[in-house]
Amino acid sequence: MHCIENEPLPVGTYIHFDIESDPLTSTCITEAYLWGFLLPSYFAEDFEYVWQNNGESDHDCWGRVLKIFERYREALPDVRFVHYAHHERTTIKQYAKRFGDENNPIVLWLLDENGPLFDLYRYVTRNFLLPVYSYTLKTICKHRNLVNFRWELEESGSQWSVVRYHDYIASLDKGEDASIKEEILTYNRDDVRATAALIEWIAEQG
Repeated sequence: MHCIENEPLPVGTYIHFDIESDPLTSTCITEAYLWGFLLPSYFAEDFEYVWQNNGESDHDCWGRVLKIFERYREALPDVRFVHYAHHERTTIKQYAKRFGDENNPIVLWLLDENGPLFDLYRYVTRNFLLPVYSYTLKTICKHRNLVNFRWELEESGSQWSVVRYHDYIASLDKGEDASIKEEILTYNRDDVRATAALIEWIAEQG
C-alpha cells in the first residue's frame, strides 16, 4: 500500500449510507427499495433504514427518505453521509427530478458541492495505491492485509440483492417474505459497516 496524497478526512459526524435499487421494475424505472444508514457508534444495532413497504408508492417512500434526512440534519448539524461511489448521489438526483423536488431544501443541501455527501470511493482512489485488482468496496474491505472486514452473507452483492428482492415480492403471499427481507437488510447493514471499517482503517494509516 502506498499513500499518493495526504488528504485529511472531512470533519463531521459520519453516518454511513447505502441504497439498494431495483432496475427491473414493470415500468422500467429504477426504484430504490432500501435506504440504509449506520449511525454512531457504528455497531450493528445502530443501523436504521427506510424500506419500500408492500403497496407503498415510490413517491411516498421518497417522502419518508426526505424526512429521515431532515431529522439527521436537525440532530447533527455537522453530519457527513459516507457512501461508496456515485450511486447514492445519482439516485437522489433521479428522485428529485422524478418528483419535482429539485428545489426542495433537503435535496439542495444534500447535492450542494460542499454538502454532506462524502464519496469514499473518490477519496480512496485519490489517496491510496492499493494491492488489489479493483477498488470495489468488497475487494478492499475483504483484503486480509487491508481492512479485513467480513460480510455475514458471503454470497451477497448488489445483483444478489436485486434477485432476493424479487424473491421477496414473489413470496409476499407465501409467508416467506420476512426471512428474505432480513437477508437483504443484513447485506445492506454489512455494506455500511464495511465503509465504517474502511474509515477506521484510513484513520489508522495516519
